[in-house]
Amino acid sequence: MPFAGMKLSRLIDLMKPYINLLRFQSFDTSSEVGRSYERYRLIALSGSSSFFSKIIISLTGLISVPLTINYLGKEQFGLWMVISSLVIWLQLTDFGIGNGLINALAEANGRNDKESACSYFTTAFCSITVITFILFAPVVMAAFFIPWDSVLNLESASLLHDANLCFIIVAIFFFINMPLSLANKALGAYQKGYLANITQVAASLSSLLFLIIAISMGLTLPWLVSFVSAGAVFGNALSWIFLHREIPWLKLQLNKSSREALRRVARSSVPLFLFQFGALLLNQTANIILAQFGGLGMVADYNILAKFYSVIFSIGTSLSFPFYPAIREAFERKEKRWIYHAIKRVTTIRLSSLIVPTIPLIFIGNHLILLWIRQPLSENFGYAGWSCFLLCIILAGLSSTLSEILIVLDYIYTQLHSLFINALVFILCCILLVPHFGLTGFYASSIIGMAYPTLWILFKTKSVLTSI
Repeated sequence: MPFAGMKLSRLIDLMKPYINLLRFQSFDTSSEVGRSYERYRLIALSGSSSFFSKIIISLTGLISVPLTINYLGKEQFGLWMVISSLVIWLQLTDFGIGNGLINALAEANGRNDKESACSYFTTAFCSITVITFILFAPVVMAAFFIPWDSVLNLESASLLHDANLCFIIVAIFFFINMPLSLANKALGAYQKGYLANITQVAASLSSLLFLIIAISMGLTLPWLVSFVSAGAVFGNALSWIFLHREIPWLKLQLNKSSREALRRVARSSVPLFLFQFGALLLNQTANIILAQFGGLGMVADYNILAKFYSVIFSIGTSLSFPFYPAIREAFERKEKRWIYHAIKRVTTIRLSSLIVPTIPLIFIGNHLILLWIRQPLSENFGYAGWSCFLLCIILAGLSSTLSEILIVLDYIYTQLHSLFINALVFILCCILLVPHFGLTGFYASSIIGMAYPTLWILFKTKSVLTSI
């Protein structure tokens, strides 16, 4: 017993530094040690809150899928998913300004430059608002010229009508949310991601509530899409309240909008725009490729599996994302040792959070799907499929963690070639493998596509650390 008591006492002593981080009172940041503790305190707050928020968001997603798929049927559900994938391409219309703002604000935070931060924030908001007004009408009109029957492999006239209307509805809500989303990006840049997490939970829960209301009222697909999309607007509106309360000096001041601020934001946003295009090419063509080679039934199956993927991946993301603004701040201060240990910790945390929950799916994944949506997948997704799923999520976790670190440090252009190689190889492999192996071929294509980018980004991260 005394030995057990000593072991417990030793464990408590080891855990004390981590337990002390979970507090709301700030550390003294006048020294390097104090800044290190303060960064980890904010990381701990954001990471823990993000973990629980992702669980809640994932649960709402897991609840909404069987509700939706059993209410609409696989074809209409698959249609909704493809439409959502197409509208996500509209993210390119902000030209990377939203993501570039995060880098600019994190840099200003590292330099304690509030004046520049206000200028960056105001300039980004004005730019995105102008872009929204310019592009809104052309995008909505384009819905009437898209050959939905060819894009979605449709034959039903009613589905063609729904496709047109749903695209317009999702696009309208997307443009509303574009400028509103900047408040959450500002909270993240200033390492207050725990507040952004609250707004995401609010958006997710309200979307689920609106979905249940729409189903109980027996509404059609377009109305269902409208109700669910309204949740994001509510969450973004809440983020502005938090921003005003926590960072009151970061306000929209039109007189501080400037060309210099736009140039600084553009220094990050232009390469991020190209990076975003490559990422969308890689991720959002999946539904279209599967619709072409397997029909909307395979699209529905893929999106069911994608829910497992996104639940697991989002938990890893929630634990790693709070590190990035802190790494940029430390980078501005040339605190190399802290950056090195932070990268080791965030990579270990990310991979552990992906591997542990994914391995059991190899053995019980199909049973969980049957229990979850009360019907099996349309195709046999066996041990080979789930094994490819596991390797795919591990490679994606490793490469995305290091890539996100390089992005926040503004090493973006150098990554573009690997991203486009990944997208090209993935699409070619999908065309060859999906017709013969279905979704197993899809995940095998993802693995093949990620092989070179993963090796390259490991080398590049080591090179950047050496140069600090």
